[in-house]
Amino acid sequence: MSPDDGTHDSGTGGVDRGRAGHRVSRLPLAIMAAVIAVAALVTLALSQNRSPTQYDDGTPAAALQHYIAAGLDGDEGAMLDLLAEDKRAACIADFRDDVYGNDWRADDVRTELDDMVVEGDIARATVLFREGGNSGLFDDTSWDYDRRFTLVLVDGHWLIDRAGWPYPFEDCTR
Repeated sequence: MSPDDGTHDSGTGGVDRGRAGHRVSRLPLAIMAAVIAVAALVTLALSQNRSPTQYDDGTPAAALQHYIAAGLDGDEGAMLDLLAEDKRAACIADFRDDVYGNDWRADDVRTELDDMVVEGDIARATVLFREGGNSGLFDDTSWDYDRRFTLVLVDGHWLIDRAGWPYPFEDCTR
């Protein structure tokens, strides 16, 4: 080979050692990226399928949890049973008169108890709600909002005195 024939021998037998070296050093990075991706998917799957927190019976958090669970199940009777007596009477009258119909129910709602303050026989709670957006990663069709509830202790049972959700119960417990 001569400089005149247009070929160049770098003395490496025609193999670019620098490029081969980079390919080998990228393999650990590719393995790490794959492990991180799998770990992220496992974490996402576990977080989506975890069981809800169960609060001890007889606590205001448990009463609120039962109320919200009944609402998510569409069980108005169970929700009414968890209201303070005067609020229950007002709500029963509104439901009997079909003031609300059934259009208040949501299909895809997730909740989280954000704050609970108990002062004697009154408890105030804030619950975070997330509706929609359960169709995949980076889904931006969900919306978050918080609602406030007041519970009262009556004869050893915590009852909802002011419901912040759903709107029919929010209206009739004012």
